Amino acid sequence: MTMSYLLYIGVLAICWLLAFQADRRNNKFFVGLIILLLTLVTGLRDSSVGLDTKSYVEKFSLIASGQSEYAYGLESSFKYICAFFLKIFPSYSVLLGILGLITNGCIIWRLWDFRNVASFSCMVSCYYMGFFFMSLNGIRQFCAIAILLFATRYLIKHKYLRYIVLVFAASAFHQSALIGLPFLVFELLRWKLLSTRQKVLFIGLALTSPVILLYSIQRLSRYAGYFEQFRVDIGLMVPLKIVFFLATAAFVFLIYGRDRHFWNWEEMTTEDKSKMLLSGICYFIGLLLIFTSYFFPMMNRVGWFFTIYEGIYMGMLVKTRKPMHKLIFIYSVLFLQGYAFIDSMINNAQGVMPYVLA
Repeated sequence: MTMSYLLYIGVLAICWLLAFQADRRNNKFFVGLIILLLTLVTGLRDSSVGLDTKSYVEKFSLIASGQSEYAYGLESSFKYICAFFLKIFPSYSVLLGILGLITNGCIIWRLWDFRNVASFSCMVSCYYMGFFFMSLNGIRQFCAIAILLFATRYLIKHKYLRYIVLVFAASAFHQSALIGLPFLVFELLRWKLLSTRQKVLFIGLALTSPVILLYSIQRLSRYAGYFEQFRVDIGLMVPLKIVFFLATAAFVFLIYGRDRHFWNWEEMTTEDKSKMLLSGICYFIGLLLIFTSYFFPMMNRVGWFFTIYEGIYMGMLVKTRKPMHKLIFIYSVLFLQGYAFIDSMINNAQGVMPYVLA
Protein backbone atom coordinates (compact mmCIF):
# COMPACT_ATOMS: atom_id res chain seq x y z
CA MET A 1 0.00 0.00 0.00
CA THR A 2 2.86 2.38 0.80
CA MET A 3 4.06 2.30 -2.82
CA SER A 4 0.54 3.14 -4.00
CA TYR A 5 0.40 6.18 -1.70
CA LEU A 6 3.80 7.29 -2.99
CA LEU A 7 2.72 6.75 -6.60
CA TYR A 8 -0.52 8.73 -6.38
CA ILE A 9 0.99 11.56 -4.34
CA GLY A 10 4.04 11.58 -6.63
CA VAL A 11 1.83 11.88 -9.72
CA LEU A 12 0.03 14.80 -8.03
CA ALA A 13 3.35 16.56 -7.37
CA ILE A 14 4.56 16.01 -10.94
CA CYS A 15 1.26 17.22 -12.41
CA TRP A 16 1.40 20.36 -10.27
CA LEU A 17 5.00 21.05 -11.32
CA LEU A 18 4.27 20.50 -15.01
CA ALA A 19 1.17 22.70 -14.80
CA PHE A 20 3.14 25.41 -13.03
CA GLN A 21 5.80 25.34 -15.76
CA ALA A 22 3.18 25.31 -18.51
CA ASP A 23 1.51 28.38 -17.04
CA ARG A 24 4.75 30.24 -16.31
CA ARG A 25 6.23 29.58 -19.74
CA ASN A 26 2.92 29.56 -21.63
CA ASN A 27 4.07 26.29 -23.18
CA LYS A 28 1.64 23.59 -24.30
CA PHE A 29 4.42 20.96 -24.27
CA PHE A 30 4.05 20.64 -20.50
CA VAL A 31 0.27 20.30 -20.91
CA GLY A 32 0.88 17.34 -23.20
CA LEU A 33 3.17 15.76 -20.61
CA ILE A 34 0.42 15.99 -17.97
CA ILE A 35 -2.02 14.26 -20.30
CA LEU A 36 0.57 11.59 -21.16
CA LEU A 37 1.35 10.90 -17.50
CA LEU A 38 -2.31 10.54 -16.50
CA THR A 39 -3.01 8.39 -19.57
CA LEU A 40 -0.15 6.03 -18.69
CA VAL A 41 -1.41 5.66 -15.11
CA THR A 42 -4.86 4.95 -16.52
CA GLY A 43 -3.85 2.49 -19.22
CA LEU A 44 -1.15 0.51 -17.42
CA ARG A 45 -3.31 -0.40 -14.45
CA ASP A 46 -4.51 -3.91 -13.68
CA SER A 47 -8.21 -4.74 -13.89
CA SER A 48 -8.28 -4.74 -10.07
CA VAL A 49 -7.68 -0.96 -9.97
CA GLY A 50 -11.09 0.74 -9.98
CA LEU A 51 -14.39 -0.62 -8.73
CA ASP A 52 -15.81 -1.10 -12.22
CA THR A 53 -12.63 -1.86 -14.17
CA LYS A 54 -12.90 -5.64 -13.91
CA SER A 55 -16.48 -5.51 -15.19
CA TYR A 56 -15.39 -3.34 -18.12
CA VAL A 57 -12.52 -5.69 -18.98
CA GLU A 58 -14.92 -8.64 -19.03
CA LYS A 59 -17.22 -6.73 -21.38
CA PHE A 60 -14.29 -5.74 -23.57
CA SER A 61 -13.48 -9.45 -23.93
CA LEU A 62 -17.04 -10.17 -25.02
CA ILE A 63 -16.95 -7.34 -27.55
CA ALA A 64 -13.57 -8.47 -28.91
CA SER A 65 -14.90 -12.01 -29.39
CA GLY A 66 -17.94 -10.78 -31.31
CA GLN A 67 -20.40 -11.32 -28.45
CA SER A 68 -21.19 -7.68 -27.79
CA GLU A 69 -24.88 -8.52 -27.26
CA TYR A 70 -23.84 -10.07 -23.95
CA ALA A 71 -22.01 -6.95 -22.82
CA TYR A 72 -25.02 -5.72 -20.86
CA GLY A 73 -25.42 -2.17 -19.61
CA LEU A 74 -23.35 -0.51 -22.34
CA GLU A 75 -24.69 1.81 -25.03
CA SER A 76 -24.61 0.20 -28.48
CA SER A 77 -22.62 3.18 -29.74
CA PHE A 78 -20.00 2.62 -27.04
CA LYS A 79 -19.74 -1.03 -28.03
CA TYR A 80 -19.02 0.00 -31.62
CA ILE A 81 -16.32 2.40 -30.41
CA CYS A 82 -14.70 -0.35 -28.34
CA ALA A 83 -14.98 -2.89 -31.15
CA PHE A 84 -13.21 -0.48 -33.52
CA PHE A 85 -10.25 0.07 -31.23
CA LEU A 86 -10.06 -3.57 -30.11
CA LYS A 87 -9.81 -4.65 -33.74
CA ILE A 88 -6.76 -2.40 -34.17
CA PHE A 89 -5.29 -2.94 -30.69
CA PRO A 90 -6.47 -6.29 -29.21
CA SER A 91 -5.54 -5.33 -25.66
CA TYR A 92 -7.75 -4.10 -22.85
CA SER A 93 -4.84 -2.05 -21.48
CA VAL A 94 -4.55 -0.12 -24.74
CA LEU A 95 -8.30 0.46 -24.80
CA LEU A 96 -8.26 1.70 -21.21
CA GLY A 97 -5.40 3.99 -22.21
CA ILE A 98 -7.34 5.34 -25.21
CA LEU A 99 -10.40 6.01 -23.07
CA GLY A 100 -8.11 7.63 -20.49
CA LEU A 101 -6.56 9.77 -23.24
CA ILE A 102 -10.01 10.98 -24.26
CA THR A 103 -10.92 11.79 -20.66
CA ASN A 104 -7.70 13.40 -19.51
CA GLY A 105 -6.97 15.01 -22.87
CA CYS A 106 -10.32 16.78 -23.19
CA ILE A 107 -10.35 17.90 -19.55
CA ILE A 108 -6.75 19.13 -19.29
CA TRP A 109 -6.84 20.93 -22.66
CA ARG A 110 -10.08 22.61 -21.66
CA LEU A 111 -8.58 23.67 -18.33
CA TRP A 112 -5.73 25.24 -20.32
CA ASP A 113 -8.33 27.51 -21.97
CA PHE A 114 -9.11 28.97 -18.54
CA ARG A 115 -5.54 29.89 -17.63
CA ASN A 116 -6.23 33.62 -18.11
CA VAL A 117 -8.88 33.62 -15.39
CA ALA A 118 -7.79 30.74 -13.13
CA SER A 119 -4.57 29.22 -11.83
CA PHE A 120 -3.74 26.35 -14.18
CA SER A 121 -1.70 24.47 -11.56
CA CYS A 122 -4.62 24.75 -9.13
CA MET A 123 -7.13 23.54 -11.71
CA VAL A 124 -5.02 20.52 -12.67
CA SER A 125 -4.37 19.63 -9.03
CA CYS A 126 -8.08 19.91 -8.15
CA TYR A 127 -9.05 17.73 -11.10
CA TYR A 128 -6.52 15.09 -10.10
CA MET A 129 -7.42 15.09 -6.39
CA GLY A 130 -11.17 15.34 -6.90
CA PHE A 131 -11.91 13.33 -10.04
CA PHE A 132 -9.02 11.23 -11.32
CA PHE A 133 -9.79 8.26 -9.07
CA MET A 134 -13.45 8.43 -10.13
CA SER A 135 -12.39 8.43 -13.79
CA LEU A 136 -10.72 5.04 -13.19
CA ASN A 137 -14.10 3.79 -12.03
CA GLY A 138 -16.88 5.48 -14.04
CA ILE A 139 -14.98 5.09 -17.31
CA ARG A 140 -17.76 5.70 -19.85
CA GLN A 141 -19.31 8.56 -17.96
CA PHE A 142 -16.04 10.39 -17.52
CA CYS A 143 -15.36 10.16 -21.24
CA ALA A 144 -18.75 11.81 -21.71
CA ILE A 145 -18.05 14.41 -18.99
CA ALA A 146 -14.70 15.26 -20.58
CA ILE A 147 -16.11 15.67 -24.09
CA LEU A 148 -18.97 17.80 -22.79
CA LEU A 149 -16.56 20.01 -20.85
CA PHE A 150 -14.42 20.42 -23.97
CA ALA A 151 -17.55 21.22 -26.00
CA THR A 152 -18.28 24.29 -23.88
CA ARG A 153 -15.41 26.11 -25.61
CA TYR A 154 -17.76 26.29 -28.63
CA LEU A 155 -20.74 27.28 -26.50
CA ILE A 156 -18.75 30.23 -25.17
CA LYS A 157 -17.84 31.19 -28.75
CA HIS A 158 -21.53 30.95 -29.84
CA LYS A 159 -20.74 28.04 -32.19
CA TYR A 160 -23.90 26.13 -31.33
CA LEU A 161 -23.84 23.47 -34.03
CA ARG A 162 -20.33 22.33 -33.06
CA TYR A 163 -21.41 22.27 -29.44
CA ILE A 164 -24.49 20.15 -30.17
CA VAL A 165 -22.48 17.72 -32.31
CA LEU A 166 -20.04 17.19 -29.44
CA VAL A 167 -22.90 16.74 -26.96
CA PHE A 168 -24.25 13.89 -29.08
CA ALA A 169 -20.72 12.53 -29.48
CA ALA A 170 -20.43 12.48 -25.68
CA SER A 171 -23.79 10.69 -25.44
CA ALA A 172 -22.30 7.90 -27.59
CA PHE A 173 -20.19 7.05 -24.54
CA HIS A 174 -22.87 7.69 -21.91
CA GLN A 175 -26.42 8.80 -22.58
CA SER A 176 -26.49 11.08 -19.57
CA ALA A 177 -24.33 13.52 -21.57
CA LEU A 178 -27.55 14.78 -23.16
CA ILE A 179 -27.87 16.83 -20.00
CA GLY A 180 -25.50 19.18 -21.81
CA LEU A 181 -28.26 20.39 -24.15
CA PRO A 182 -29.89 22.62 -21.49
CA PHE A 183 -26.53 24.39 -21.20
CA LEU A 184 -27.70 26.35 -24.24
CA VAL A 185 -29.98 28.29 -21.91
CA PHE A 186 -26.80 29.99 -20.70
CA GLU A 187 -26.83 32.00 -23.91
CA LEU A 188 -29.97 33.82 -22.74
CA LEU A 189 -27.78 35.51 -20.13
CA ARG A 190 -25.63 36.86 -22.94
CA TRP A 191 -28.39 37.72 -25.40
CA LYS A 192 -27.23 41.31 -25.91
CA LEU A 193 -23.79 40.08 -26.92
CA LEU A 194 -25.10 37.89 -29.75
CA SER A 195 -24.99 38.99 -33.36
CA THR A 196 -28.17 38.97 -35.45
CA ARG A 197 -27.04 35.78 -37.17
CA GLN A 198 -26.37 34.10 -33.83
CA LYS A 199 -29.75 35.17 -32.49
CA VAL A 200 -31.48 33.74 -35.57
CA LEU A 201 -29.58 30.47 -35.16
CA PHE A 202 -30.43 30.34 -31.46
CA ILE A 203 -34.13 30.96 -32.17
CA GLY A 204 -34.02 28.22 -34.81
CA LEU A 205 -32.60 25.81 -32.25
CA ALA A 206 -35.25 26.89 -29.75
CA LEU A 207 -37.99 26.05 -32.26
CA THR A 208 -36.62 22.53 -32.64
CA SER A 209 -36.22 22.12 -28.88
CA PRO A 210 -39.48 20.12 -28.44
CA VAL A 211 -38.13 17.44 -30.79
CA ILE A 212 -34.73 17.46 -29.10
CA LEU A 213 -36.40 17.38 -25.67
CA LEU A 214 -38.59 14.40 -26.61
CA TYR A 215 -35.57 12.53 -27.95
CA SER A 216 -33.56 13.32 -24.82
CA ILE A 217 -36.37 12.19 -22.50
CA GLN A 218 -36.61 8.89 -24.34
CA ARG A 219 -32.85 8.35 -24.10
CA LEU A 220 -32.66 9.40 -20.46
CA SER A 221 -35.72 7.45 -19.30
CA ARG A 222 -33.42 4.64 -18.19
CA TYR A 223 -32.23 6.91 -15.39
CA ALA A 224 -35.70 7.42 -13.93
CA GLY A 225 -34.80 4.75 -11.39
CA TYR A 226 -32.42 7.23 -9.78
CA PHE A 227 -35.40 8.73 -7.99
CA GLU A 228 -36.85 5.40 -6.88
CA GLN A 229 -34.06 4.74 -4.39
CA PHE A 230 -34.56 6.99 -1.39
CA ARG A 231 -32.45 7.08 1.74
CA VAL A 232 -31.19 9.75 4.12
CA ASP A 233 -27.43 9.77 4.62
CA ILE A 234 -26.27 13.36 5.10
CA GLY A 235 -22.54 14.03 5.16
CA LEU A 236 -20.55 17.13 6.02
CA MET A 237 -18.32 17.84 3.01
CA VAL A 238 -20.93 18.89 0.43
CA PRO A 239 -22.77 21.29 2.78
CA LEU A 240 -19.36 22.71 3.68
CA LYS A 241 -18.55 23.25 0.01
CA ILE A 242 -21.92 24.91 -0.56
CA VAL A 243 -21.25 27.30 2.32
CA PHE A 244 -17.74 27.92 0.96
CA PHE A 245 -19.11 28.70 -2.49
CA LEU A 246 -21.78 31.09 -1.20
CA ALA A 247 -19.31 32.81 1.12
CA THR A 248 -16.62 33.26 -1.52
CA ALA A 249 -19.11 34.35 -4.20
CA ALA A 250 -20.50 36.95 -1.81
CA PHE A 251 -16.99 38.05 -0.86
CA VAL A 252 -15.88 38.52 -4.46
CA PHE A 253 -19.00 39.98 -6.05
CA LEU A 254 -20.75 41.76 -3.17
CA ILE A 255 -18.05 42.97 -0.80
CA TYR A 256 -15.90 44.21 -3.66
CA GLY A 257 -19.00 45.53 -5.39
CA ARG A 258 -18.55 47.83 -8.33
CA ASP A 259 -14.79 48.05 -8.05
CA ARG A 260 -14.38 44.53 -9.39
CA HIS A 261 -10.70 44.62 -8.52
CA PHE A 262 -10.52 41.07 -7.18
CA TRP A 263 -9.20 40.12 -10.63
CA ASN A 264 -8.07 42.39 -13.47
CA TRP A 265 -11.75 42.65 -14.34
CA GLU A 266 -11.52 45.69 -16.59
CA GLU A 267 -8.80 44.04 -18.69
CA MET A 268 -10.73 40.82 -19.21
CA THR A 269 -12.33 39.98 -22.52
CA THR A 270 -16.05 39.28 -22.76
CA GLU A 271 -15.19 35.64 -23.45
CA ASP A 272 -13.18 35.36 -20.24
CA LYS A 273 -16.01 36.89 -18.22
CA SER A 274 -18.41 34.40 -19.81
CA LYS A 275 -16.10 31.53 -18.84
CA MET A 276 -16.15 32.68 -15.24
CA LEU A 277 -19.91 33.07 -15.19
CA LEU A 278 -20.51 29.64 -16.73
CA SER A 279 -18.07 27.97 -14.35
CA GLY A 280 -19.61 29.53 -11.25
CA ILE A 281 -23.16 28.66 -12.28
CA CYS A 282 -22.30 25.07 -13.24
CA TYR A 283 -20.32 24.43 -10.08
CA PHE A 284 -23.15 25.65 -7.85
CA ILE A 285 -25.71 23.55 -9.74
CA GLY A 286 -23.37 20.59 -9.35
CA LEU A 287 -23.11 21.07 -5.60
CA LEU A 288 -26.90 21.15 -5.31
CA LEU A 289 -27.20 17.97 -7.38
CA ILE A 290 -24.54 16.20 -5.32
CA PHE A 291 -26.40 17.30 -2.17
CA THR A 292 -29.52 15.50 -3.45
CA SER A 293 -27.45 12.29 -3.52
CA TYR A 294 -27.78 12.29 0.27
CA PHE A 295 -31.39 11.33 -0.47
CA PHE A 296 -31.18 9.78 -3.98
CA PRO A 297 -27.80 7.96 -4.07
CA MET A 298 -27.24 7.82 -7.82
CA MET A 299 -27.80 11.54 -8.35
CA ASN A 300 -24.14 12.21 -7.60
CA ARG A 301 -23.28 10.82 -11.04
CA VAL A 302 -25.51 13.44 -12.67
CA GLY A 303 -23.81 16.07 -10.56
CA TRP A 304 -20.37 15.11 -11.93
CA PHE A 305 -21.18 16.88 -15.20
CA PHE A 306 -21.35 20.12 -13.22
CA THR A 307 -18.90 19.63 -10.34
CA ILE A 308 -16.13 19.07 -12.90
CA TYR A 309 -16.04 22.89 -12.81
CA GLU A 310 -14.96 22.78 -9.18
CA GLY A 311 -11.27 23.06 -10.01
CA ILE A 312 -11.95 25.99 -12.32
CA TYR A 313 -13.84 27.84 -9.60
CA MET A 314 -11.09 27.13 -7.07
CA GLY A 315 -8.49 28.21 -9.60
CA MET A 316 -10.32 31.49 -10.15
CA LEU A 317 -10.16 32.24 -6.43
CA VAL A 318 -6.45 31.44 -6.27
CA LYS A 319 -5.88 33.75 -9.27
CA THR A 320 -6.66 36.79 -7.11
CA ARG A 321 -4.17 39.67 -7.20
CA LYS A 322 -4.20 40.07 -3.39
CA PRO A 323 -1.38 38.00 -1.75
CA MET A 324 -3.26 37.53 1.55
CA HIS A 325 -6.42 36.41 -0.24
CA LYS A 326 -4.36 34.06 -2.41
CA LEU A 327 -2.82 32.44 0.66
CA ILE A 328 -6.20 31.99 2.35
CA PHE A 329 -7.73 30.40 -0.74
CA ILE A 330 -4.74 28.11 -1.31
CA TYR A 331 -5.12 26.72 2.21
CA SER A 332 -8.89 26.40 1.70
CA VAL A 333 -8.39 24.45 -1.52
CA LEU A 334 -5.77 22.21 0.09
CA PHE A 335 -8.21 21.37 2.87
CA LEU A 336 -11.32 20.84 0.73
CA GLN A 337 -9.59 18.90 -2.05
CA GLY A 338 -6.75 17.34 -0.10
CA TYR A 339 -9.03 15.87 2.55
CA ALA A 340 -11.18 14.09 -0.05
CA PHE A 341 -8.06 12.89 -1.90
CA ILE A 342 -6.40 11.38 1.17
CA ASP A 343 -9.68 10.01 2.50
CA SER A 344 -10.36 8.29 -0.82
CA MET A 345 -7.03 6.49 -0.62
CA ILE A 346 -7.32 5.56 3.06
CA ASN A 347 -10.85 4.18 2.71
CA ASN A 348 -10.31 2.95 -0.88
CA ALA A 349 -13.56 4.64 -1.88
CA GLN A 350 -12.96 4.17 -5.62
CA GLY A 351 -11.20 0.82 -5.42
CA VAL A 352 -7.85 2.17 -6.65
CA MET A 353 -5.77 0.83 -3.76
CA PRO A 354 -3.38 -0.80 -4.21
CA TYR A 355 -2.23 0.30 -7.66
CA VAL A 356 -1.15 -2.77 -9.62
CA LEU A 357 0.38 -2.85 -13.10
CA ALA A 358 -1.39 -4.94 -15.73
